[in-house]
Amino acid sequence: MKIKIAILAIASVAGWFWMAQIAREFVWGEGHAERPILPVMWALGAEWAVWGIVVWLATKAPLAQRKSVALLCCVAGLSSQLFFLNSNPILEHDGYRYLWDGAALDSGVGPYRYAPKEIADARLSDELEDSKRKLALRIQNDPAAASTLAKVGYPEVNTIYPPAAQAVFFTAFKMAGWSWSGLRLIFIGAYFAGVFLTAAALRENCTDNSMAFQAVALLSMCPLAIKEIGSSAHLDAMLVLYFGAMLFIVSRDTIFTPLWMAVSVGVLMALAIATKLYPLIAMPVVSAWFGARYSWRLAGVYVGVALLVTAGSFIPFLAMGERDFFSGLSAFGNTWLRNESVFGIIQSAATFAFGSETVANAKIPGGSGPLGMVVAKLIAAIALLAVCAGCTWNVLRTAREQPAALVISRNLALLFLAWFLLLPMAFPWYLLGALPFLACTRLGAIPWVLIACTGVFYYGEFYIDGHDLPKSYSTRLLQIEYGIPLAFALSVWASRTLSNRVALIRVGK
Repeated sequence: MKIKIAILAIASVAGWFWMAQIAREFVWGEGHAERPILPVMWALGAEWAVWGIVVWLATKAPLAQRKSVALLCCVAGLSSQLFFLNSNPILEHDGYRYLWDGAALDSGVGPYRYAPKEIADARLSDELEDSKRKLALRIQNDPAAASTLAKVGYPEVNTIYPPAAQAVFFTAFKMAGWSWSGLRLIFIGAYFAGVFLTAAALRENCTDNSMAFQAVALLSMCPLAIKEIGSSAHLDAMLVLYFGAMLFIVSRDTIFTPLWMAVSVGVLMALAIATKLYPLIAMPVVSAWFGARYSWRLAGVYVGVALLVTAGSFIPFLAMGERDFFSGLSAFGNTWLRNESVFGIIQSAATFAFGSETVANAKIPGGSGPLGMVVAKLIAAIALLAVCAGCTWNVLRTAREQPAALVISRNLALLFLAWFLLLPMAFPWYLLGALPFLACTRLGAIPWVLIACTGVFYYGEFYIDGHDLPKSYSTRLLQIEYGIPLAFALSVWASRTLSNRVALIRVGK
């Protein structure tokens, strides 16, 4: 078994090495029609297939081999990510925004103050305010700074990244300047630290070590992580660290006092929220676990610490004179729309019922646009709250009966998957934060089909844009990307329902 896995791991590493080599053909702003996008998509599809076989074989490996199999997968996954350390990003540009924000902080200027376009259009004069002058002088005197600024996506929009993310960007910039290597090293390190913390949580909460070793194999070689962290350097890798550490702490209730757990988990949740904001939806679930497992006073400590640390993360920026931290969110909520999953169905129904008359609530994220779209976002938000309430109730019922890491993971995995399916702007890397929880659960293949589809078909949109194909092609691609998981889920549900009914009929006879 170990030899089979080793052969597949070598094949996977070779595939990632090839992708890292052809990454040099993905030069920002050049040769869009000549980029080898379709070969990359085929290679990603092959990587997902190999990964699925490796994980399946890892579950079948004898107990004596599982430790070495996990180590082998870890080496293969880490090597694959490091291949991209000095490569061009394949079809991504978020890293340029990260570096520009870090450089603004390095210049003593708050990253929330100016949209990149304001700096690019600035002309040096006596009337120019000091902070804007600093950045304008930087791009005038540093070609690398000017080059990075020119590559920032949506330059007319102020940054949307919260304070903890800005600290990471600043650290990466101090490490490697305008190179992406600093970002990649931080994110790869954070990811694998989160992997091992998740495995340690499983090792503590399970009767044997099999799930822990499977989690290492599953997460180390996951193509979503290798592409979106090693190549694309996405910030969501930090959530794997914070969530993995959270699972590690709650699984050690025989070592840590409940009060220490509440405080430390509150700090970790605050770091997660101050990195990507959306972990806010996990607050009720974790609060319910503390309340049901220990006491509601302790749950209050957790909530209080999380909110205080999150609020405290803004203080250094307030001291720099920043006041408008969320102006970019309105543009984000109104502009980025790409989800033909559950949200797509809701959107179609709401548009049919309410029409497409334009409404304008520009200060509310998602509040502007066709009326049907705005209503769809409201319905999706209500649906997400309902899922959150259901997961919270489930935690209240099972917190005392089941191991901590397992009960929290099962409910947060379901909640984050629902959030992704209901989100108007769902990008593949948004699922990175759910990986630690998915590795701790037995939800079956459906979540992985979703992740695989979004991790492959998403890049076809760049091929459509680069070849000036009709926009309807992008719509069809999105329907395929999200339709396959939905069709698969419905098929599984129908099959199980039929099997259960047949079994009941047989019992009746």
